[in-house]
Amino acid sequence: MPKYTNSNLEDVMICQSPYTVLIPADSDIETNFYIRSLPSGVTLTDHAPLISPWVLLDTVSSVPSSEIVVSSYKSIVIYNASDDVVTASVNGDDDNAIVLMAASKEVWNNSNGAFGSVTVLTNAGSGSVYVWGAK
Repeated sequence: MPKYTNSNLEDVMICQSPYTVLIPADSDIETNFYIRSLPSGVTLTDHAPLISPWVLLDTVSSVPSSEIVVSSYKSIVIYNASDDVVTASVNGDDDNAIVLMAASKEVWNNSNGAFGSVTVLTNAGSGSVYVWGAK
């Protein structure tokens, strides 16, 4: 997780969810998020251990894929690394599948929880389709 040092003489309130107070300290203060805009006197001192928000959920090399559960992720990325179009559906709604062009990427906002699962239905070319989720 990122670590910061507050070189001020007073506490610094970080008004970003979650709210955090950085007290004046000689040692590093660890948070579970990156501060978007560093206040005066606060410096980023370390990235370790790294926060890795992206998780590779599946590499689809044969179709149709099984349902890839994406419900707990706020963002979903599907990258068609094959050399032809693929189709993908969400929540088992195969009739309304979308088409992903070769070497293209789709990023979906799932912060409202609309997507529960993704299924890669067809792949006319050679190559894989990658599905990632981000918390």
